Amino acid sequence: MKKLFTILSAALLSVSAFAELAYNTTLTQSDFNNNATVIAKNNASWDNGIYMTKGGFNWDEYSATVALAAGVPSKLSFTCQQSSFASTGTGFVVYESADNANWTEASKPGLSGASAHSYSADLKATTRYLKFAWAGNFSGTYTNIKVTEKILMGTPTPESIDFGTVKVDDVVEGQTFTLGWTNLTGTATSSDSHFTVTPDAFGEIGANLQTTTFTVGLLTSEAGVYSGTITLAGRDKSAQVTVSGTVEKYNQTINWAPAESVDFGGAIAVATATSGLDVTYEIANPNVLKFENGAFVTLYAGTTQVTAKQAGNYKYNAAANVVNNITVVAPTTYGDFVESSCDTPVEFHNVSYTESFAGDVNVGKNYMGGDSIVHVAITIKHATTGEDTKTIVLGAEESWNGIDLSTYGLGTHDVPFETTNVAGCDSIVTLHLTVIKSDAVEEEVELEFCQGGSVEYRDRTYTEAGTDVINITGDVRDTVINVTIVELLPSASEDEMTIVYGSNEEWNGIALKDSTVGVHYVVYETTNAAGCDSIVTLTLTVTKQEAFVEERQLEFCEGDSVEYRGKVYTEAGEDTYEIEGATRDTLVVVTIAVNPNAYEKLEQTVLSGHEIVLPAGEWIIGEETVSGTYPTVKSGESTTLTFFQYGQTEKGCEDVKELVVTVESNTEAVDNIFVGEKAEKVFRNGVLYIRRGERIFTCEGREVK
Repeated sequence: MKKLFTILSAALLSVSAFAELAYNTTLTQSDFNNNATVIAKNNASWDNGIYMTKGGFNWDEYSATVALAAGVPSKLSFTCQQSSFASTGTGFVVYESADNANWTEASKPGLSGASAHSYSADLKATTRYLKFAWAGNFSGTYTNIKVTEKILMGTPTPESIDFGTVKVDDVVEGQTFTLGWTNLTGTATSSDSHFTVTPDAFGEIGANLQTTTFTVGLLTSEAGVYSGTITLAGRDKSAQVTVSGTVEKYNQTINWAPAESVDFGGAIAVATATSGLDVTYEIANPNVLKFENGAFVTLYAGTTQVTAKQAGNYKYNAAANVVNNITVVAPTTYGDFVESSCDTPVEFHNVSYTESFAGDVNVGKNYMGGDSIVHVAITIKHATTGEDTKTIVLGAEESWNGIDLSTYGLGTHDVPFETTNVAGCDSIVTLHLTVIKSDAVEEEVELEFCQGGSVEYRDRTYTEAGTDVINITGDVRDTVINVTIVELLPSASEDEMTIVYGSNEEWNGIALKDSTVGVHYVVYETTNAAGCDSIVTLTLTVTKQEAFVEERQLEFCEGDSVEYRGKVYTEAGEDTYEIEGATRDTLVVVTIAVNPNAYEKLEQTVLSGHEIVLPAGEWIIGEETVSGTYPTVKSGESTTLTFFQYGQTEKGCEDVKELVVTVESNTEAVDNIFVGEKAEKVFRNGVLYIRRGERIFTCEGREVK
């Protein structure tokens, strides 16, 4: 049977737009006719399979190229049959390629015979195209073509994760596991919301032998014992990782040690929990204490049991209760009751007092629960007689109970007075009055005299130091004179003074300008304020004048030295000298500077036979002194000449210039040279010398053209 084939060029197909051959399905005629599946046909058609016509005895290879769907191929299976057992040629060959350009053999049944034979081959993970080829002088057919897909999900490593025991709100580091996979996309989910897993999606269709690392986290926002499963699922594959962890609450304690006894209105220490949560109180006797606005308030004297509690929260367990007994001590209050009467009883707190009473009486409890004490002072007075005494100065305008006492003369007098006492009782008081002179007037007198002399006062002569009392009696007032006699001794004192030599200073009129350097003692005689002799001794210190600073600059040339005050200097630097003088020292600061020698090297290059033009000045070559120009060697020769020029720098140091002249030969031997008519030609000793410009060429025994 002859068949008509349509040959399509694979280069004209856009593979990315095709629906490729699905995995795990057998290639059908519909697939064959779909250009998205069979993308290239070379003398291939469908006849219950891919049919390739005979190629004749040229054994041309005919083929059909199939594009595979996205994924990772695993195994190819097919059946092939040639139309004649007598076929020759290469036979059946299946090729595979990742890019539809570079092909390798996947299976080579060759000449399989006239009966159908089934074959299978493992495909590369990167294969995306299969080329079914036949080369023989008879026809060949491929049937039952199927490609299975490789889909793998490995075992997680590790398969279980245990976070152990952690605390509420702790930051827990995530734990990881790895999963190997091929050619799938999947999701990672947790059966318990307390466990998180990232990433929650993974995989890629077509990827081969990949590994994904997952991180599992434990949420610690609430306490509990948690376990669950991380399920990894994709393309009918699944794996699981078991996860577990315990989140515990923190323990807490209550710290509370208040004083066992507190004064009414006093402060009571409050309890604190190590968690920082608020503490509540249970007060057995609410009449004694209450707790409000964060503080205890005392209500009444007494003892009560107080229990501190902290129930805990999502993060902390309840704390153990702390129980304390607190006693409130109320203060005792005091009052006063003062009453008096004249022969009449006084009533107080249900008691009748007929006699005077002074003492404390407990009248019951105050509002705080403490005792209430009253200081009672009851005075029962009776009719009285009494006496009084008074002393006054004669003539003083004094009175007593309205009686004028200025009329009484010197001496003692009894003055009666009738009245009523404070309690309303009769009272007779007798004043014993004494009239005396006015207080004596005291005078203080101080007398002075120089040693060896005397002093007189109120007809008394004093020759020694001491004290005396002179009493003078008057009619209404006496006078007492306290005399102090002071003997004045000649005085001696000292003074100190420091001056600079030559300064125009005086002390007590004595000129000190001419005092020499050193310590001197100057004596000054005078009379003190009392008119006695006085000697003052001055300790005079005369110091040198401020040192004179002298600066000295020394210079010398490099490699030389300089001498100053017997010291030789060979390096730059500074030095100091102290010169001591009688009245002033001198400090010499020496600065030593080294001036460098100068050296300069000059170079020239000239051709032999030309003069050397020397720089300005005289130059020395060997023992010869030259200037201006200097002849070089003969033409054709080369050498090196060295000239020196010696001078001095501005600082008087060596200034050397070296001139090196390189003399190059101006003659060049050549085999052939073109000589123009104007070239200068000279024969010398059988050699032809030719000058062209500044260059000379030689031709010895050669033809000159």
